[in-house]
Amino acid sequence: MPDNIDPKRTSEPPIIDPSGRIKTPEEIEESKRAEQDRQEHNYRQQLLDAEMRQAKAQHAQARASCAIVILTGGLIIVSLISGFVSYLQFTASARNAKSAEDQAFITALTVGQTQHMLDQAIAQTRAAQQSANVASETLRASERSFRIEQRPYIVMDTLAFFRPIAQDITTYVNMTYTNIGKTPAINVRHHIRLIRYKPTHNVADLVSFLERSFNELRNANQTREKYSKLARMDIAPNEKPLVSVDDKVLPSRQDMIDLEKGDLTLFLIGVFDYSDSFRGSYRTEICHFFWGKHPPDSWHISDSHNTIK
Repeated sequence: MPDNIDPKRTSEPPIIDPSGRIKTPEEIEESKRAEQDRQEHNYRQQLLDAEMRQAKAQHAQARASCAIVILTGGLIIVSLISGFVSYLQFTASARNAKSAEDQAFITALTVGQTQHMLDQAIAQTRAAQQSANVASETLRASERSFRIEQRPYIVMDTLAFFRPIAQDITTYVNMTYTNIGKTPAINVRHHIRLIRYKPTHNVADLVSFLERSFNELRNANQTREKYSKLARMDIAPNEKPLVSVDDKVLPSRQDMIDLEKGDLTLFLIGVFDYSDSFRGSYRTEICHFFWGKHPPDSWHISDSHNTIK
C-alpha cells in the first residue's frame, strides 16, 4: 500500500448479516475473496467453452477436408481405370475405324467429366476452408468483445482539498478512485502527484511539462521494488480506495496571490497500471488542475492525459 494512503479514511460502515450480527473484517474480506473467486471461475469457464467451440469447428473442418481428399482420390482412380479400359477397347477395335472413333469420343467425354468433377471438388475444398476461416475469425472477435465487456476499468471518483489552501501550511488533496468494470483489477500499481506549474503564453511549454511529468510516473510504475510482490493490490468492482497527496512546497504569500491571479496552477496527475484474470494489460491516466479564487473544491479536468487503455 502506498505511504500516502490514510487508512483511517478507508474504513467502511459495518456490515450486518441476517441474524443481526456485525461481520468482522476477516469475514468481510473472506466474502469479497469468495465473490472474486466465483467471478473469475465463471469467466474462465466461459473462455473454456469458447475454446471448445473453436476446437469442434476445427475438427469438423478437418473431417470435411479429409472426405474431399478421399473423394478426389477416388475420382482420379476411376478416371485412370476408365482411361485404361478405353485404351484396351480402342486397341481391340483398331481395325474398325468407326468403332475407334466412337471409343475415342467416349474416352474424351469421360476425361472431361472427370476433370469437371475434380474442379468441383477443388472449389468445394476452397469454400470449406473459407468457411472455417470465417468461423475462426468470428470466434476471435467474440472473445475480444467478451474481454472488453468484462475487463476492469479504473477511473477517478472524487477529488477535493483536505482543507482550504493557506499560507505556510502543507496542502493536502484527497482523491478516491474506483473500478467500474465487471471483474477485479489485479496487481494495481499507481503513482499520483500534486505538482506546480507557472503558466506561459506558449502552449508547447505546457504540453512538454505534462508529458515529462507523466513519463516519470509511467517509469515509476514499471520499476520493481524489493517488496513489490508483497505490496500487490487488487481492486474489486465498485471498491473505492482513498489516496492523499500533498504539495512538497509550503505555499508562500506570493503563491496565494499567484493562484488567485492565475499565475500559478496546481496539477494533480496519476498513472494506474493493472491487469485482470485474462492477463490483459491496462492503463488509466488522470489529469486535473486548480487555480483562481473560486471555491476550493473547483478542480478542472484537463483536455489531455485523461485516458483508459
